[in-house]
Parts: sequence; structure tokens; C-alpha cells
Amino acid sequence: MAITRKDSIADFIAAWRQWDEGKEYDPQANRDWARRLAEAGYYSVKVGRIFIEHEWQNIHGWCEDQFGGNHYVWTGTTWWFETDRDAVLFALRWA
Repeated sequence: MAITRKDSIADFIAAWRQWDEGKEYDPQANRDWARRLAEAGYYSVKVGRIFIEHEWQNIHGWCEDQFGGNHYVWTGTTWWFETDRDAVLFALRWA
């Protein structure tokens, strides 16, 4: 299934979740969120795991204030944004 970028990352995730719903789980299936986000053209910033463990709540709060809850997502230690500008702003603050 090819899903193009939606209005927000939240819409993109919701569309994929709807697509995946009811399908039998297959470890070989295309359920790699990082790959899906990258292929859709979203911008990523990787942050160290140890830093994430200590700053997780602060990072989320800051992202909520800066971008709104529908405009960013994380996959482990990688944070994803809709625009290059947002990714750079995040990297300057947290990476």
C-alpha cells in the first residue's frame, strides 16, 4: 500500500494503522514505522538513548508546545517532523 503524506503525521499514522488493522501480523510485513515515515518524506532527528531516558517528558512537553501533538512522532530514539524547519529546531534544542 502506498500512502502519501497527509495533513499531519498523526493522519499519516492513523491511515497506516487503519490499513494494518485486521491483518494477520507478519514479521516480514511492511510495518516498519521508521521506513514508512522516511519513504513519505518526513524529517528525522536521532537523539541518544540515555538522553531520552532522562529527558523524555521534557522533550514531549517541548514538542507539544512547539509543534502540537499531531505534528511530530517518535520511533525509539528517532523523532520525526513534518518540515525540515521543525527538525532543525528540534535538533538545535535536543540533539
